[in-house]
Amino acid sequence: MSVAATEVATGEDVVVTFDRPHTGKATNQYWIALQRADAPESETTGRVVLERHETVVHLPARSPGRYEVRLHGQFPKKEHHLLRRIPVVVRGWPVRVGAPSHVDGGGEPCMDSWLAERDLDPYGAASGTAYAGGDPLLDETTGRSVTRWEHVVAQHPELEQVCVGPRRRNTLDH
Repeated sequence: MSVAATEVATGEDVVVTFDRPHTGKATNQYWIALQRADAPESETTGRVVLERHETVVHLPARSPGRYEVRLHGQFPKKEHHLLRRIPVVVRGWPVRVGAPSHVDGGGEPCMDSWLAERDLDPYGAASGTAYAGGDPLLDETTGRSVTRWEHVVAQHPELEQVCVGPRRRNTLDH
């Protein structure tokens, strides 16, 4: 495992390359994540389960700081089993992703009100819905995660029109 650069700017990807594809079985898969250097080895935030054919993985660098690219094995038998780590420094300012830049300033409260008016939970499902893992934002089979905004808008596309509207949409976000 190697990285294309050990220093990247926020908003860029940390590009991780493997010499050959991983050959893990369904009970012994590999996953990778870009995690803060001071995070415990047990941290699973941002986990991306590697497909057997993958030799290149792009991990988004969203906030400045000292990080590590961490490769884990024996998943899902073990939630974490650290095999390798490579230090990476992310420079610059934090980058917001997932929702249009102005959503945090007015869209989130709008979304919460819209969901409450329809007796829906914070994720757009019927109130009282239970989620494996605590919330539906992480697909544990693929290791991919989405923001709450992306998840709710995927279920209720009309919400974007209500809370963002065509005139207020930032063209840089699409």
